[in-house]
Amino acid sequence: MNRIEIINRGNEALIKELGIEGMIEYIQSFGLGYGNYARDRKRWLKNQKVEDLVKEIELFKKKQKEQ
Repeated sequence: MNRIEIINRGNEALIKELGIEGMIEYIQSFGLGYGNYARDRKRWLKNQKVEDLVKEIELFKKKQKEQ
């Protein structure tokens, strides 16, 4: 399937499940946002080390298993 076919089939599925009004509401829920994510991400992660991120992920996974 090419991009146009995927979009058309997706729209058909949304209309089938949600109706035309529901499809429109669903699509409108995705906004373009604002700001510059690439620039901001560099600023947020400036002092982060990969090792620290790995530790955070492992801790998160451990907490998830305990729940």
